[in-house]
Amino acid sequence: MMLPRSEIAEFFDGKSVFITGATGFLGKALVEKLLRCCPGVRNIFVLVRPKRGFEGRSRLESLFKGPLFDLLRAENPHALSKVVPISGDITEPNLGISPENDLLLCQQVSVIIHSAATVKFEEPLKNAIKINVEGTKKIIELAKRAKDIKAVVHVSTAYSNCDKSEIKEILYPINIEPNNAIQTFEWMSKDLVEIIKPKVVEGKPNTYTYTKHMAEHLVNQSRDEVPICIVRPSIVAATYEEPIPGWVDNINGPSGIFVACGKGVLQSLLCDTEKRLDVIPLDHVVSLIVAAAWYTSKTRCSQNEMESNELAIYNCCSGTENPFYLSRTIPMAQKAFWNTPFDKVLWYPGPWITTSPIIHYVADIFLHFIPAHLLDLKTKLSGDDYPVKKNHSMVSIYSRNQANVRALRYFCTHEFDFHIKNVSRLYSKLSPFDKKIFRFDIKEVDWRVYMQSYIYGLRKYVLKEKDQDIERAKLHLLKMYRVRLGTQFVSLVLLVSALAFMVAFVIRVI
Repeated sequence: MMLPRSEIAEFFDGKSVFITGATGFLGKALVEKLLRCCPGVRNIFVLVRPKRGFEGRSRLESLFKGPLFDLLRAENPHALSKVVPISGDITEPNLGISPENDLLLCQQVSVIIHSAATVKFEEPLKNAIKINVEGTKKIIELAKRAKDIKAVVHVSTAYSNCDKSEIKEILYPINIEPNNAIQTFEWMSKDLVEIIKPKVVEGKPNTYTYTKHMAEHLVNQSRDEVPICIVRPSIVAATYEEPIPGWVDNINGPSGIFVACGKGVLQSLLCDTEKRLDVIPLDHVVSLIVAAAWYTSKTRCSQNEMESNELAIYNCCSGTENPFYLSRTIPMAQKAFWNTPFDKVLWYPGPWITTSPIIHYVADIFLHFIPAHLLDLKTKLSGDDYPVKKNHSMVSIYSRNQANVRALRYFCTHEFDFHIKNVSRLYSKLSPFDKKIFRFDIKEVDWRVYMQSYIYGLRKYVLKEKDQDIERAKLHLLKMYRVRLGTQFVSLVLLVSALAFMVAFVIRVI
């Protein structure tokens, strides 16, 4: 009896893959997934920007030591030798790749996954165009030179068209043709570009979403010459199931907010809890990207199968299929904070959430600004290093936290209707066996289970806190809960007393 085989894994047998952004959150997970689930892959070439004192290979080896690769090291420890660093830089001519390595890539690479980008929302427009738009153009040029290119996957963002409330899996018009933009902004100074930026970005909340939209048009222009598709993830967060539940290595996006809430640092949040925040687990994004590469090589999209006959676009989102409502998620997070609390929380987790900018501004002063300065003053006078680490004042911590909150605010106060028909169709093309290996059906995600593993993952992999300290952390959290109840009781007594005094005063005057 023949054992079932993965069609997707068979596609990658003997083929080499080139990945940009491989040292990032998504890129590392892509490398791990390909090596573990497509063991027949020949080589994975990764673009690595040289850093002073660190060779490309040494940078990769430090990444491979992380917990993300534990399962792979246990199952197939020699697989990591297939990863080949290619020294380069997405902003340099020809990606900063040497002629020898360029020839190597052109001769061997069959699949390209372009995930490198600047994810700084407020990146100066000129820099964002150079990285997100010009970088994409260079990748496409490399794909055109490759002798046996089978598929190119361009990783965009679901928010590339966030000036619209309904976002289909189609290409939307842009105000400036990408090549014209590259040429025009090349000769302008950064200051001049920043002056005209508000007119250029045409309603987009930041330069990141605008330049990712522009890069999609470059991809579309090459669709007849290169087998290419676009994957648009929404807000990529911790893994759901594999290779380990809850793995995350950064505090970007919602991760930063959950850490700040869990530590008791964030006590006021401006957002609409009735809106959906579109979050997608990292492992779902990775599986979709790998499947999209396979399907792009297998067939070009047709008008009967896609929303557009021009280009295969996949909105990798939770959408309305399995919505991530903040009104439900926040209680889930608070329960997770009880089960696996963070060490040494400053205050009981549970921010005051409002849709009023005025109320939030006042709360920000009394719950963030004033306490931060008082804590810094206490630390300075006592010489204590808690809760402030050396050279990290509470004021600076709050400032960084507020910057992260501001970056997400637009997406917490707006709701988007993402169409995922192409994603559903792609999933239906997978064999039953592949559906077990490359899982990206968002309906299978249980957000309660996800939030528990997410919070635990932040505790373990980001904050580096030990499991043996959880019980002690629970006792400290209980103490903070009692302090909060006491504070609320005292505040209520003072408020009632003040009201009683005012009423008595009015009666006396009358």
